[in-house]
Amino acid sequence: MKPLAVQLYSLREYAEKDFVQVLKKVAEIGYKAVEPAGFFNLSPAEFKKIIDDLGLEMYSSHRPWANSTADVNEIVDIMGTLGLDNCVCGYGPDAFKDLDEVFGTGAQILLKINKEELEKLSGVKGVPEGLRTLFASFPSLKYAAITDGPDTAFASDGKTLGCYTLPPLLF
Repeated sequence: MKPLAVQLYSLREYAEKDFVQVLKKVAEIGYKAVEPAGFFNLSPAEFKKIIDDLGLEMYSSHRPWANSTADVNEIVDIMGTLGLDNCVCGYGPDAFKDLDEVFGTGAQILLKINKEELEKLSGVKGVPEGLRTLFASFPSLKYAAITDGPDTAFASDGKTLGCYTLPPLLF
């Protein structure tokens, strides 16, 4: 099983000031992997070298470099530079009319949202109940990752639910 990674989008305010320092701090407090949401003033190759030097791994990445308007060849080249097999593309609130459109294609297999968004989408209070409702309603949903505040995350494959306590980020 891969270690829990920090989604660097959650640290964007710090990263805007000193992205390299954020990466160093993430490694220092014990995280083993990161998921970038842009590279700030670094090229993909520079970013990859820094995380390699810090002993951090990367399993996926997402916008802004890999959005639906980007050139597919450029996306594939960047994925190669980063050593990625997967890329997560986030969408804005108006990108889909409803959940059937999101999950109906079968292309969306990972849902990453926070607890409040889960409750709104499922119409059910609580992470376990909300996830049960979504997995039952949308068979093409394969995995879900849910954040609940700054220190708790849930991961599910529709059959099991893991709860993780996240180390505090002290900047």
